[in-house]
Amino acid sequence: EVRRILENYVRFATSAQPIRRLGTRATELKFTLDLAGAEIHGKIDRINDTGEGTCEVVDYKTGRGHGADRTYDTYFGPDLHDVQLALYYLACREGVDPDGERIDLEPRWLSLWYPKDWVYGSMRQVLFAVGEPAPGVREWVQKPLQPGDLDRGRQTVVTAIKRIREGDFRPTPSDVVGTC
Repeated sequence: EVRRILENYVRFATSAQPIRRLGTRATELKFTLDLAGAEIHGKIDRINDTGEGTCEVVDYKTGRGHGADRTYDTYFGPDLHDVQLALYYLACREGVDPDGERIDLEPRWLSLWYPKDWVYGSMRQVLFAVGEPAPGVREWVQKPLQPGDLDRGRQTVVTAIKRIREGDFRPTPSDVVGTC
C-alpha cells in the first residue's frame, strides 16, 4: 500500500496540474497564532507558490476523501465540523514563524491532498478558492469559499477559547467521524 501511495503522489506531482504551482515555499511550517489572547501553535504540511504574491496551503490527508461539496460542508459549511483550514489561513495572514517573524502570506487556495485516493486519473485533491475559482477546474475538485466562511472559522475557535477559559470542557458530539 505504501508503494501505491507513493506512486500516486509521484504521478500526481509530475503531471499537469489544475492550478498553477510554481514551486514549494515551505513544508512542515510551524506557526504561532494569537487569537483572542490565546496562543495557538500548529504546523502547515505544505505551502506552494502560486505566483503574483499568492500561495496554496496544502494539508495532506491519510484517508480517502470526498468531492468538493461534501468536503466543503465539513470545513466551511454551516455546522463547521473542522476549523483546521481556517486556522491555517489565519496563520498565513496573521501568524508568526518559530523565529517570531510574521508569515505574511496571501493564500489563494486552501487544499486537501489525498495520496491514498486516485480518482478520475489523478490523486484526489479538493481546492477551496479564496476568491474566484480557477477556470477549467471541475466543480467536484474545487469550491469557492463564500463570504463569511473564514470569519465563521475564526469565530468558532474564539468561542471554543472562551468556553475553555470559563472551565467548560464538555464535548459537542457530531455525526462526523473524528470530530467532537
